[in-house]
Amino acid sequence: MFDIASGDFINQNLKALAVDGHMVSVAMQRGPQAQVDIFRIMAKRIN
Repeated sequence: MFDIASGDFINQNLKALAVDGHMVSVAMQRGPQAQVDIFRIMAKRIN
């Protein structure tokens, strides 16, 4: 996934990623800070 939003939108992106998915954040249009569900990252083996 190529993410240009980040911020508070990051958890929706994590939900959309497949198991063993990849996400690259290249901008912060929705802000520089977010709360991230670490369990979702670990469970889907996202990198």
